[in-house]
Amino acid sequence: MRAMLYLGKPVHEINQADLQKLIEEEVEESKHIEYKESLPSNGAEDKKEFAADVSAFANADGGVIIYGMKENRETGMPEELCGVSVDNRDDAVRRLDQMIMNKIAPRIPGVEIVSVELEDGKIVLIINIPKSFSMPHMVSIGDSRFYLRRSKSRPPLDIEEIRNAFLFSDTITEKIKNFRTERIAKILAEDTPVKLISGAKIVLHMVPLAAFHSPMEANLRFLLENYSEHSNDLQPFWSGGGWNPPRPNFDGLISALPPSEGREGVDTYFQIFKNGAFEAVDVGLLSEGEQIPMSLCEGTLLNALTRYLRIQRKLGVSPPIFIMVTLLEVKNYIVDSVPPPAGRIPIGRRNDVKIDRENLFLPEIVLKDFDQSLPELMKPIFDAMHNAGGYVGSRSYDNEGNYCVNWERS
Repeated sequence: MRAMLYLGKPVHEINQADLQKLIEEEVEESKHIEYKESLPSNGAEDKKEFAADVSAFANADGGVIIYGMKENRETGMPEELCGVSVDNRDDAVRRLDQMIMNKIAPRIPGVEIVSVELEDGKIVLIINIPKSFSMPHMVSIGDSRFYLRRSKSRPPLDIEEIRNAFLFSDTITEKIKNFRTERIAKILAEDTPVKLISGAKIVLHMVPLAAFHSPMEANLRFLLENYSEHSNDLQPFWSGGGWNPPRPNFDGLISALPPSEGREGVDTYFQIFKNGAFEAVDVGLLSEGEQIPMSLCEGTLLNALTRYLRIQRKLGVSPPIFIMVTLLEVKNYIVDSVPPPAGRIPIGRRNDVKIDRENLFLPEIVLKDFDQSLPELMKPIFDAMHNAGGYVGSRSYDNEGNYCVNWERS
């Protein structure tokens, strides 16, 4: 969210005019933003300083480092968008990315590096660093120390601060798991933002780490004002059209189809919370008898994730994002799997095996980068759904773990 704080848009959409605004509006260096006139060299000392700067932001509240912006050293104010000269902008991005991967341990998830070309041919490189859920991060070159961003400085952490950082990581993860548990309890108690029809349900939660590590409020007004541009992405699981525009509610924004004539509830809704977390619930997917149609469920989840991640990116949310799927009221359901793809050893249909529990809390997974392959990321969840029905794993993957089903519809 830090790029949104200063520039009003996600970091990958920033342009020269946005950067010039930082000078015009006198946005000085702070705990969340740092200006650098030139790129780090390949010398050991420069690499160490670079790793210390990046890891310090990750160990604090996250932030952005802007290379190609000259600052006034006395005031910390940006004074010139000077840019940097490089032979190849992609190579420059890759070099910084490699330094982050090789000189900081453990790896910081969700770091974005973007280049902005200036009118004079030079570029500005922006590193967007989220607050990490796997902190603290150590500089693994030179003195092997932990750093923390404070105001305009990055002093090393002392022993007590290091201990607290480890405890923080556990606390944030626990808060996210508790959010899921509390929301599922409300759904089971029929305490939902719109009334649902009865029946088995599939629930998707997407919770960015930023939702719980600092006071954060997603820019929901932006979604309402730009609804026509994002109408497809703001729909519940099914994206076939006919949905009313999302409306504000106490928790944030809700999107749902009006109840059909003669029905007291709806079969699906999509809730965006003010802290940037998403909740999508659907009854219709599991309404055809007591079976779980895996081909339909997998494709629908992958398409929904694709659309919802576009929205989170528009809101300026940075990974990591926890993705959690829960199946409710599915005891005695049968998992109807797809036939094995070519190259996969047949393991037989197991339609005689019924799910042995009422609710399935499928494993949490973490999206660390917007460019991750969603089928690869979702494999543990799809495997677990099949396991519950007596299968070794999802039959949508070949022996090498490649997803072999065409699912992209949006």
